[in-house]
Amino acid sequence: MIKSIKVALLAIVALAFTATAYADFTFVSWGGAYTMSQQKGYIDTWGPVKSGKTKVAVENYNGGLGEVKAQVESGNVKWDVVDILPVDAINGCDEGLFEPLNMASWEKGYLKSIADNGTGNPGTISECAAPQIWWTYVIIYDPKKFPGKKPTRMKDFFDVKKFPGKRGVHTWPQAVLEMALVADGVKP
Repeated sequence: MIKSIKVALLAIVALAFTATAYADFTFVSWGGAYTMSQQKGYIDTWGPVKSGKTKVAVENYNGGLGEVKAQVESGNVKWDVVDILPVDAINGCDEGLFEPLNMASWEKGYLKSIADNGTGNPGTISECAAPQIWWTYVIIYDPKKFPGKKPTRMKDFFDVKKFPGKRGVHTWPQAVLEMALVADGVKP
């Protein structure tokens, strides 16, 4: 039984490496439903993929610049497009880990559409990165726990006297720091 499991695992690993080896380029993201939504929304609808002219391998990673830096320093870069946090995009570009984008070749109006999206961002954050998705942090609570006044703002999330009980936060420290700053009155 154990031998069968080992053989099956080796076959799966070999298949994953084979799929990447035969791809025209590799797209890397965070995994799960998030990456599946990107594949369905961006990759599968892209003309060269739809026509069968281009094969894209999709891989998962855990974030940060470690794996990117290791590929660049070894001269064996395998990833072509990486979904990365803004701070890592800026730092990676500054360190020469990412290539500058040719923004002149982008669809007319793309940069303006970024600026007009309501976030106040004027466009790209770096010459090596382009925004492709926006997200937010929300407060979710059990209404049965708060029959009277309900938490509605980030400030309420941190007010354990007014709204006692357990809290859950994302594993990224950036998320908690951003939430705390907004709760303290810092403008996003």
